[in-house]
Amino acid sequence: LDPSWPGAKWLQMVHGTPDRAWKSFFDASMLQLGSLDREGKQLATMSTYACCFNYAAGASVTDGLLVEFGTWAGGSMRCFAAGIQQTGHPNRAIGFDAFKAGFIGSNAAKLRGTRWWDPKKTDYEMKELDLLPIFNWNVQDVYPTVRAQRVNFREHREVDSKLSGTTVDVFITDAAKSAAPLAQDIGAVAPYLRPGSILVFADFFFTNTVDSPPAVNQVLFVFGQLVSSGMLRLLGLTGSYGYF
Repeated sequence: LDPSWPGAKWLQMVHGTPDRAWKSFFDASMLQLGSLDREGKQLATMSTYACCFNYAAGASVTDGLLVEFGTWAGGSMRCFAAGIQQTGHPNRAIGFDAFKAGFIGSNAAKLRGTRWWDPKKTDYEMKELDLLPIFNWNVQDVYPTVRAQRVNFREHREVDSKLSGTTVDVFITDAAKSAAPLAQDIGAVAPYLRPGSILVFADFFFTNTVDSPPAVNQVLFVFGQLVSSGMLRLLGLTGSYGYF
């Protein structure tokens, strides 16, 4: 890989060999960054384990943007954005979402136990919770110039109106749960990618990889079509995350 590419920078950081004391400090710092907010309160997130990899992705941003589809309450963006902050580049992170809680899968579990959960309200009432103030609270202390876009990122015109004239160094989708939405998300951001851009699929293993058909299986779609054709290159895997 060209050493100037974001993907090469990510590999260098993730696979570097720091001394044991520094690694222990870094791991502890990432655990705190990915699980607690600015006041030490629990974050609405289930991806704390990926914080160090996500921080490295943010720190790999050079001339372009970091863009996340399905940024939700900003739990993972907090780690990505903290990485960008150490580069000294402002205005490089954009989170796209409807910014409504919704209760698809484990969303309710993410919110319970946080400062934002109201036990007096029903789940139905809580699913309408506006996440934009929560996103800003969770991310702005580590990266003050983060931007939030309340748009439908599955509408390409909406994406184009926000990204026109830019380059995307790091793209994350935390919204795609199967192959078709993943292809749609990649298609929306593809015109803005450059050689060496990092693609992060946060729910890469959401679908059962044994029983699901290739038409909906993200893993089979990515490795069977995109990696095998040379369009993508695997950088790393952790938990439900895939980095390409």
